[in-house]
Amino acid sequence: MKISRPSLGQFYLVTGEWIVAQILENDENHYLVDHAVLIKDLEDDDFENEMEGKQYYIMRPFLKYTDNLETSCAINPISIVSLSTPSDNLLINTYNLAKLCRKY
Repeated sequence: MKISRPSLGQFYLVTGEWIVAQILENDENHYLVDHAVLIKDLEDDDFENEMEGKQYYIMRPFLKYTDNLETSCAINPISIVSLSTPSDNLLINTYNLAKLCRKY
């Protein structure tokens, strides 16, 4: 799996979903991405963890019912609220999930 860091993006969509994906190409009509992973926050009522800056989340393939993260999909720019560069920690977790998905 060849993923270059400059091509990775963290999307926040109008639906409230966070996605990390490799951007293959983009123009005014679409972002073509693959290795798209959906990030969901876990609800944690433990105020102590929140004060320590701990974050808990789960990651799963953005495209449901797929066993291949290399499947490309297009994201309409109208549905994107923001686009940023993911943190190193998030990238490590995304890479590990991608390796795990390829294993099974």
